[in-house]
Amino acid sequence: MRLYRMGDEGPEQIPAFDRDSYEVFRYPDGTECLVVRVVSDRLGFLRLLLGSLDQEVKILYVLVQPIQEGEEPGRYLSPAVAPTNAIRFLDEFGDFLVEDARHEFWFMTKDRHRIVCDIHDRIWLYGPPDWSMPCIEEFGIPNGIVEPISFPHSHRYTFGETELSPRLRSLWEWHYSPLDDRDGE
Repeated sequence: MRLYRMGDEGPEQIPAFDRDSYEVFRYPDGTECLVVRVVSDRLGFLRLLLGSLDQEVKILYVLVQPIQEGEEPGRYLSPAVAPTNAIRFLDEFGDFLVEDARHEFWFMTKDRHRIVCDIHDRIWLYGPPDWSMPCIEEFGIPNGIVEPISFPHSHRYTFGETELSPRLRSLWEWHYSPLDDRDGE
């Protein structure tokens, strides 16, 4: 979902963000979560988080912008899978998921651990901090302001990998629901 500075066209685009960081985010109702930006190795960090879970996860694949003709934008929820299968999912589709801005993806457990990867290169972590903080510390991510999204900016679409979207959606019998108003923000 890599963001680029506006005006940086072509193969040598300059990423919009250049450092790892995390901070506490507080919603108006007082709910807190951690927001993390990992520029160095986002997939490695996600694998570490998933490997720390001891229960099944559901994967929510949010297709914001259709990739192929006939695809339906929406939310595709997987059945519950073991964390090791979620890691295999990342191994197979991770590069596509983090480099193409037409979709977002989540990992969720029954007891409300949530990992949300949005189109603006942020990872939102919901659940007890004693779960996510050891992963953040092990990965060496410093506490600091997660750089805001600059405007204008551009999103990258990886047109060479369009076959991955139908293959991804053929893995399981996904439960479909329409997009939420906030998807793609």
